[in-house]
Amino acid sequence: LVDGSFTKVREVNLSWQVPSRMVSRIRGAQNAKLSLSGRNLFIISGYNGFDPEVNNGGNFVARFVDLAPFPPSRSFWLSLDLGF
Repeated sequence: LVDGSFTKVREVNLSWQVPSRMVSRIRGAQNAKLSLSGRNLFIISGYNGFDPEVNNGGNFVARFVDLAPFPPSRSFWLSLDLGF
């Protein structure tokens, strides 16, 4: 029997509204927002597999076997939104 409790940070988004004095340097721009985001950042768990949320597809015979045991990929992205 394995402890199934876990804590997972799925998504974080940090945004910064660029001050208008800086935006005015971009010809025609009226506003700008810079964002940094991350998905599937970390997990805290006593589970000894990759991810405590995997399942066995409801297969009674394959109990205690993780199907598709790989965790969701971790990703990061940076975006700049300009308003004209």
